[in-house]
Amino acid sequence: MKMGQDDVVLVVDQAIYCKVQELVWAKPEEFKRIVPWMGAFHISYNLLAVFGHRFGDAGLADLLV
Repeated sequence: MKMGQDDVVLVVDQAIYCKVQELVWAKPEEFKRIVPWMGAFHISYNLLAVFGHRFGDAGLADLLV
């Protein structure tokens, strides 16, 4: 490649990430250079959702209020 990069990193939102990942899984040889990456907002959002799900019944909501 002209730029010296072996892989192409795609930073996308959560909905597009799911579709890109399905394409990469369906045709791994064709898309072997594609590296899908979820944007920072959606990574943070999912992390907070995990915290809420995991610790919601332990008084996390009361603590945040």
